[in-house]
Amino acid sequence: MGAARLGVPRQSWWKALLALAALILLCRAVTPEKANVNVAFRVQPGWEGWFPSHGWYLVFLAAMAGACFFAAELLLRRLGPQS
Repeated sequence: MGAARLGVPRQSWWKALLALAALILLCRAVTPEKANVNVAFRVQPGWEGWFPSHGWYLVFLAAMAGACFFAAELLLRRLGPQS
């Protein structure tokens, strides 16, 4: 509702991506490794064969999230008022 009423600021997609990266770092700092909250410590079970390391897994997830955030910004900017 907020996006419909207020609009979506330009360049918000990369800010959302930075917030996601900060959230993963926070999870790494304050949650136990065993919980693997927000895949902060290791590749999600079942995906190990696709990714040789946790770093590449995070790069892939960041690229996919960035693409989704960018597409959502474009769509929401078309549907709502300009800010």
